[in-house]
Amino acid sequence: MKNKFNNKSKVLETILNRLDCHVYWKSRQGHYVWCNKKLANILGFKNENDIIGKTDYELFAPDLAKAVVTLDKSIFNEGKEYQTEEIGFDSENRKAIYLSIKAPIKDEFENIDGLIGISIDITSRKQSEIAKQEFLMNMAHDLRTPLSGIIGLSYIQSKEGTKAEDRQHGQWIQDAGNQLLELLNLVLEVSAAEHHYIEIIPRDSIYLEQIVEELQALMQPVMITKGLDFQIKLDTNLPLISTDRIKLKRLLLNLLGNAVKFTKEGKISLEINLLSIEKNQAKIEILISDTGIGIPEDKLDKIFDRFYRAHPSYEAQYTGYGIGLFLVKKTVELLGGQIKVSSEEEKGSCFVLEFDFPLAGIKRINTLS
Repeated sequence: MKNKFNNKSKVLETILNRLDCHVYWKSRQGHYVWCNKKLANILGFKNENDIIGKTDYELFAPDLAKAVVTLDKSIFNEGKEYQTEEIGFDSENRKAIYLSIKAPIKDEFENIDGLIGISIDITSRKQSEIAKQEFLMNMAHDLRTPLSGIIGLSYIQSKEGTKAEDRQHGQWIQDAGNQLLELLNLVLEVSAAEHHYIEIIPRDSIYLEQIVEELQALMQPVMITKGLDFQIKLDTNLPLISTDRIKLKRLLLNLLGNAVKFTKEGKISLEINLLSIEKNQAKIEILISDTGIGIPEDKLDKIFDRFYRAHPSYEAQYTGYGIGLFLVKKTVELLGGQIKVSSEEEKGSCFVLEFDFPLAGIKRINTLS
């Protein structure tokens, strides 16, 4: 019976060693208990036994090891299976993307004492998806150019048409064009959000005050048009930080746009505070609040779901496709932050974002009044 069991173990080990993927077993302390030959070879070892007892910090670069260990700790703490995409290297030491499935291993007392994982190289598939994404972006540019021309000409007709009927037709064309342009932009952003494995590049060194100045210039005209008060409050000790400038600005613009959209009177507030600086990381809090229509309490936990709308389009009062807040949350997560919301119907909403941004230099005093 013992020989039969040993034979089964050898057969299983043979199968695992022939798989074109990485299979591994780690202890709760982070030491490798076993791995297949594929993983051992790609790490530069001739035999899988050479990896036993080592940790990720002994096998990978510090940043990569830290990311792997952080995920493993989540598995140990939560006791559930994770499926995620991780950055690694292939046999030629080129950057690669792996689909990893990791699950906890429990002892006879149901205590978690390790994990087992399998990682599959999906770099080729991802490169193909990126190529499709680039094609979509190029096509979008080709569509936007003539569409912008149509919107511009229809605007002129809506203002300068010789007949009231012509001006009305121009307005209708302009409205339809703007809706089409908005839909095109949102579809592209959803596509980009779903491909969130792409690295956040570039990592820009930015002053948050400058981002706010740009947002103020963009939002002030519509604030004035709607008669809203735009209040800005910035901590005077905000440091120079490192993050993806475009993504950060886009998500703040999205939240401010939403606030304006659902506020008929009163004010919109943007506040940024420095909570702390520890280990070259600045903990930053960003608050965006309004005095708008608010969100029903029973819908607060759904507003970040894709295509969910707290105020449906059939009510015909507010346009949109239920994608904006989904993208906001995705972007916040990409930037390593968290987002929370509090709201009361007919009194307004407040979105609170918290980030740990790497420091990029010395602080600068705020210049906004």
